[in-house]
Amino acid sequence: MEELIPISEQNGKKAVSARHLHAFLESKQQFADWIKDRIQKYDFVENQDFEVFHNFMKNPSGGRPLTEYALSLNCAKEIAMVEGNAKGKQARQYFIECEKKSKEVSAPLSQLEILQQSVNLLVAQERRLGYVENQVNMLVQKQMEAENELKALPVSSEEVPEMSLRDRIRLLINRYCSAVGINQQTAWDNVYQTLYYIYHVPIKSYQKLSKNETWLEVAERKGHLDKIYIVASDLLRKKGLIA
Repeated sequence: MEELIPISEQNGKKAVSARHLHAFLESKQQFADWIKDRIQKYDFVENQDFEVFHNFMKNPSGGRPLTEYALSLNCAKEIAMVEGNAKGKQARQYFIECEKKSKEVSAPLSQLEILQQSVNLLVAQERRLGYVENQVNMLVQKQMEAENELKALPVSSEEVPEMSLRDRIRLLINRYCSAVGINQQTAWDNVYQTLYYIYHVPIKSYQKLSKNETWLEVAERKGHLDKIYIVASDLLRKKGLIA
């Protein structure tokens, strides 16, 4: 397996240089700000999740030494995961594979070590759950604020008028055409043909009052909307579109 990020030994445990991880993730944030932000935001514990030391060799002329951070593999995985980009995902998967290979060659753990690992996992899980709980609480708070703002807005006291029978028929035919995949003209021809054969109402034999008057408006004027509503509903029922 290709080495993406160096993994070293720190006090007998596998460790990752935070500076190496920062470089691999290609973060635009300054390293010092980046690592301090991650430690504070996710409650990483010094000497458990990471260790701090000063690298005097970086400044042989006597300048201020650089602060270095040695991260545990679990800590490095979590930081990679929350980075939220492809590099973070790649780093996390790399650490997981390194852990698998390490476990394949390592000696069986003692009961005390197994217990310690379980405790560490529980602590990490509790920390993540705490973070999620905080996020949920923030969302709930924002929702409550939005609801309060909405209640304070001026709204109309008038009720929405009930849809007319003619508009209900149009809505049924529109949905029928969309579901069956036919055009409006074919659907209406079917309705008026059925109306004629079932109820003996020849809508298209009536005289229009104007060239802009629709046949549905003619049917309304002649008092046949209730029959057309039944026919349109039956069309949808036969196609299984309504109960």
